[in-house]
Amino acid sequence: MALEWARSRVFDSDVGAVLASSVREAGALRVSSVTTKEDRKGRPHGLNTVELLKVASSALNIGPAQAMAVAERLYTSGYLSYPRTESSAYPPNFDIQGTLSSQVRHPIWGEYAGSLLQQGVSRPKGGVDVGDHPPITPVRAATAEELGGGDAWLIYEFVARHFLASISGTSAGKVHVLSRPCSHHCTEFK
Repeated sequence: MALEWARSRVFDSDVGAVLASSVREAGALRVSSVTTKEDRKGRPHGLNTVELLKVASSALNIGPAQAMAVAERLYTSGYLSYPRTESSAYPPNFDIQGTLSSQVRHPIWGEYAGSLLQQGVSRPKGGVDVGDHPPITPVRAATAEELGGGDAWLIYEFVARHFLASISGTSAGKVHVLSRPCSHHCTEFK
């Protein structure tokens, strides 16, 4: 469960340390309220180079130069499509079914890829087709062990999951927020 301060982000490390310490020392927390709301997210556009590098840097903790080097190595090894593209829309002649079929035997998301094939995939809308290369996609299924783990797996997994998300329907889930009574530092658990 993620711990968040009710005022959003904390930019003072001392305040953050005090908050974390108070939660650790409490042992058990008393909940003052629980709220639940539905959260929906539309599918993303196809993955272009800029988006790959943004996510690699912000979420995967891989610098842009390293991320590009890894993506190019995965491309030359036959695991990813060409990673240098400005396009975020799949061109009309892009073989979505074939790309999806390559993921059906994957041990983690293969069952989901198979269910997408059975349901019939609707072509993603939106994005920009610059005409250079199609968005970045997986070319064949690979495991962390096969890729040697590390950055190669993180990049491959992100590309594969992004592709699956881009051809899936809108995702829906629930967000539960538990609040605890407070005097100075209110926290919420999501």
